[in-house]
Amino acid sequence: MKKILIVLCVVLAVVFVFQGCASIKKAETFNGVNITDTPNKKNVAHYNGKNWGLYFLFIPLITGDADKVSEVTSIGGSLHFVFLKDNVTVDGVANMITKVSKNAGADSVEDLYSSRGCFPILFPLFYIKSVQMSANAVK
Repeated sequence: MKKILIVLCVVLAVVFVFQGCASIKKAETFNGVNITDTPNKKNVAHYNGKNWGLYFLFIPLITGDADKVSEVTSIGGSLHFVFLKDNVTVDGVANMITKVSKNAGADSVEDLYSSRGCFPILFPLFYIKSVQMSANAVK
């Protein structure tokens, strides 16, 4: 019984410390350098989006809410998270990047790049899954 309580406390601590997070960071300073090769296109911004969450085996416990990130926050993150919903996907982060780009006045995104990763916490039961994506927004 004592071991079960210890494991439960560790899991709860991990959930609160490593809560799911969805974030968008924005770069606008390019020193006069154009970030697009397309003629007649202008820089809007470079965006980096990330979503991650805590999983038990293949079950999402807590993940960042990709649907709530509609603008870049001052800290670059969202305090919105969801339970038992797999939001940590390439499609979800692509939705975040394109939504923010469109809201900023861009009509296209270029050089879209994504990466995915997993980090075990208590192997093989608990792990953190993440998806990161970057793109240039142009108009």
